[in-house]
Amino acid sequence: MISSPLDGIRSWDHEQGFEYYWDKETGEGAGTQPRRDCFRLGPDNARQWHAETGWSPYSDYLRSLAN
Repeated sequence: MISSPLDGIRSWDHEQGFEYYWDKETGEGAGTQPRRDCFRLGPDNARQWHAETGWSPYSDYLRSLAN
């Protein structure tokens, strides 16, 4: 369990962004799914998330969590 939002950060590179490790609740009882998500600031300071297909807008990340 992460007690602070910064506790999940495992590495930071100002050029490449950072990795964040956390557990996502599955909605199936008390189960969780371990996750590792990578984020960075892209061109024009656009917030980006590294999806399976490559760097995507942060809004795609939020959409993937909602589904």
